[in-house]
Amino acid sequence: MRKLLGMMAALLFGAMGAAQAASDYPSRPVSIMVPYTAGGPSDIAVRILAEELQKVWNQRVLIDNRPGGGTIIGTAAVARAAPDGYTLAFAGGSFVVNAATRTNLPYDTLNDFRGITVFADAPLDIVSARASRRARCPR
Repeated sequence: MRKLLGMMAALLFGAMGAAQAASDYPSRPVSIMVPYTAGGPSDIAVRILAEELQKVWNQRVLIDNRPGGGTIIGTAAVARAAPDGYTLAFAGGSFVVNAATRTNLPYDTLNDFRGITVFADAPLDIVSARASRRARCPR
């Protein structure tokens, strides 16, 4: 897992672009906003990535957990940050779901953010509560 995350860190650095790499990016600490509580699976994965990025970049990578509001609180904080590449966001499935289901977001999902790389892939299932033992979903 750590080896894979190390490769992802190298890929992330490469994805930042030749122009930024040429200007010695990062020249100061980088923050990664995690819109979930500390200690959860997303937080742990991002902390492992941050550890690897620190090795590649030779610069501190700080984790900023801002849970709440269906991830809108943390995501909005990133949208308000300077667009200089020093505040990154961990955007999960709720990033897309919020854009599709809410009309009053405090940010523009398509214009306020730029994708960098895919960090992790997690399979998700859609399930339904079973009404009774006799009720069956059609197969």
